[in-house]
Amino acid sequence: MSSANINVRIGRGFRDLVEEIQSARKRVWVMSPWISPEYAQLLVRKASEGVDVRVFTTDDLGNRSHVSGLMELIEARRVVIRPASPLARRLGFVLFLLGLVAVFIVLPAGVLMMIAGAAIYLMWGRDKFGIRYFSKVGEGRLVIYHSEPLNMVHAKIYVVDDHAAVGSVNFTRSGVESNFECLVKIRDPLVVEEIVNRLGSLGNDPELREVPVDKIGWEILPVEEKSRIMGLIESLFKR
Repeated sequence: MSSANINVRIGRGFRDLVEEIQSARKRVWVMSPWISPEYAQLLVRKASEGVDVRVFTTDDLGNRSHVSGLMELIEARRVVIRPASPLARRLGFVLFLLGLVAVFIVLPAGVLMMIAGAAIYLMWGRDKFGIRYFSKVGEGRLVIYHSEPLNMVHAKIYVVDDHAAVGSVNFTRSGVESNFECLVKIRDPLVVEEIVNRLGSLGNDPELREVPVDKIGWEILPVEEKSRIMGLIESLFKR
């Protein structure tokens, strides 16, 4: 690799890395154990512009800034978790109508049939909704690894369009702006593609345990927001 294809920097102040990501047109891949919320917002914005954004990070929920970053990368959606049963819908409707007629003949039996029909319809004849969490940068493009004391993803790797950067710089405000760090920028296309291939094959590493985005979403959700959502779910059963 010629010296023209690498650039080594040791010191403070790596705003140029952020600026390169801001101007990326094709690809932004980031591996960083911790991500500040403002930079998470940047990644989401680039994904909305059609840039191929992929994020590899950790579930270190002891870092409050990182938790805020994860909250920027994850969104809650109200989705169907159990589709309505057409059979239950028809059965419930028929039982209710039969009960309505039977009320004029045998009151108790008619009422029971109406209650049974309504219960069947409400429980199984309608879509059941719930809350699920999804990546804002695209399905399968936010990879969160479980942090363990002796097995933590600690690499800092950036692929921006056709060049890459590796070093000690976390995608955090302190890493980019104030800490004394090292960053090696690489423009050799063969090396860049090798980095991309290695990142893309991490899912085959048996020592890395990926945590589902939905699980992380529930773990980082503030208590008051979780209470509000659970109240919403409960109200769906009362309708």
